[in-house]
Amino acid sequence: MVRVNFDLLALRVFFQVIKAIAATAPDRHYLLRNTVIYHQTTPASASCDKWVVLVHGLTCTHSDWHTTVAALDNKTHCLTVDLRAHGASASHPGPYTITAMAQDVIEVMNHHEISNAVLVGHSMGTRVITSIYDQCPEQVRALVFVDGSLQGTGDPEQARRTILQLAGDDRQLPHFIESMFAMMFTADSPEKNAIVERARQTPAAVFRELIGNLMAFDAAHLKPLLATINIPLTVIQSTVVDADRKRRPLQPGQTTDYTDTVKHLVPHAGIVIIEGIGHFTQLDATQQVADAIAGLSNHAH
Repeated sequence: MVRVNFDLLALRVFFQVIKAIAATAPDRHYLLRNTVIYHQTTPASASCDKWVVLVHGLTCTHSDWHTTVAALDNKTHCLTVDLRAHGASASHPGPYTITAMAQDVIEVMNHHEISNAVLVGHSMGTRVITSIYDQCPEQVRALVFVDGSLQGTGDPEQARRTILQLAGDDRQLPHFIESMFAMMFTADSPEKNAIVERARQTPAAVFRELIGNLMAFDAAHLKPLLATINIPLTVIQSTVVDADRKRRPLQPGQTTDYTDTVKHLVPHAGIVIIEGIGHFTQLDATQQVADAIAGLSNHAH
């Protein structure tokens, strides 16, 4: 009998511990529609009404923001998502367009009644948050572009065809993806290997649709949408994509055609150049990215 009482007490303590852990863990949801969009919320204090929404890049996931969320130190509520065709949202059917991905994020924001948010996008995510701002500007109070670019130009369909020709057939595509992602890093590391392999695992048809639509979006929509931005914008840039589509770290004193274009179209934009690191700026310079986000979160109105 004593043994039974001890076991019951141990079981009760075990469930109390699990309950305490669950109370402090980030909130994870599947938002049900025709399928699922995975997202995760990390709460700040109960009195905080600030939200930061962080959107990942091509073939990436919400986990690329884990160090940024930690560096923000619970001073703001954070929302991260897996965009359709990515991560835990990989089963979401197409179309895999920038506009559709933006609509998914808006649906998640509405689900959590998020308004007046600072939107942060990395790489492809800079396009997604620009589209979110275009579709619901009243819900956005500031934007942060983390190592964005403008790669598709001219006729949108020609921009799509050009990148798909470069990507090659099913035999050539894995090498194209590996080369594209390997040059996003300045040194070998387990993190680099994991991110490159994650990209390689993207189904060929999905990758082609994603990158083709990205280039077409750049050519058709990016500059006109940038010109509409009238809220605070910070551009954090660490690499440049040259005319040969090679990605290189920025050097001291260097700017890019992209940052110059953004500054021309959005004169009030703040430009932050981080030298000597790779494309995953939020991983290589976490604190600088978090400080820029916190600055906008604290001061943007």
